Amino acid sequence: AKNVWQRPNPIDEKKFNLIIRKQKYQLREQLTNFSEDDIVLSYVATFWDNKNQLFLLKVLSELDEKYKLLLVGVIKKERNDYYQRVLSDIECLNLQNRVQIKTEFINNPQEYMALSDVYCFPSKHEGLGTPILESQACGAPILANKLDGVTDKWIKDGGEICVLDEKLWSERIKKVLEIPKEILEKNKINLLKISNTEKIDKQYIKYFKELKNANSN
Repeated sequence: AKNVWQRPNPIDEKKFNLIIRKQKYQLREQLTNFSEDDIVLSYVATFWDNKNQLFLLKVLSELDEKYKLLLVGVIKKERNDYYQRVLSDIECLNLQNRVQIKTEFINNPQEYMALSDVYCFPSKHEGLGTPILESQACGAPILANKLDGVTDKWIKDGGEICVLDEKLWSERIKKVLEIPKEILEKNKINLLKISNTEKIDKQYIKYFKELKNANSN
């Protein structure tokens, strides 16, 4: 194709917003076993190798006891072996009291993003990685794997990108935690300007009308 329209998946600003971020600790109490004193890292993704939950366990093992990890995602039958490896590594690394897992399907990912101190995205490959947009829209700082054309494009002031090295990630997490709230809020506003549902829908309508007019001629 000579002309390709590249766009982010639209973010539903009614769900992913700073208002829900204000409920951070209330949501944490409702949805997790963690407290306000904990530093909670979260990741919402199906359990399988590409999503790379195993890597986050290594990262957590490099961090102090106050750091906790919340993993949310369904388990498909064909990927149960991977999930069993996750459980095995939790035990081997002695992280039983620092990791919480939720494996049923959820329709409220924004709440898990909002309760986080850092949203993590260690995925090995992605076409876009919509959660990297959604988590920033919720005002949660993000740390993601360096994926050319993906995370390096959509993560600027709202977080950091880093190669998959657990020691580097453990240091970058501390750095991400220092991002001022004002910068995170400004980043959210700038991100939604180009990726909210209204903006994307208007672009769809524009291109559909242009195609219709072109075919009429």
